[in-house]
Amino acid sequence: MPRKILILVKAFEFRKVLQSYQLDRVHSGASFVVRHAVTPMTGYFTDFDVDIEWNSEDPTQSVITAELDPASVVMGNESLAETLRGVDFFDTKNNGKWTFFSKKIEEDVCRQRRHDRTW
Repeated sequence: MPRKILILVKAFEFRKVLQSYQLDRVHSGASFVVRHAVTPMTGYFTDFDVDIEWNSEDPTQSVITAELDPASVVMGNESLAETLRGVDFFDTKNNGKWTFFSKKIEEDVCRQRRHDRTW
């Protein structure tokens, strides 16, 4: 019996370190830039989900998963958006959602120094 209690305590301690977050679409976005002829054009996806498993003790061990639907692409030019949805690019009629997984997360020491200042 003590062994089970120890396992439960360790599981509880582990949960305190990991926190789950899901980005909301109101305060975040999934965008990209492509070069069309000589002009860069910005597009974005309206259907996306991003989940973050944050490890507060070691952020480099955190995991980010993003899923987006390429059929939800929006461009400033609907003709270009349709071309991207077509068989030459995203082929949205034959392919489903895209899923991305983080492979590596690194600490940005320079950025951290900027945000850790005491005013």
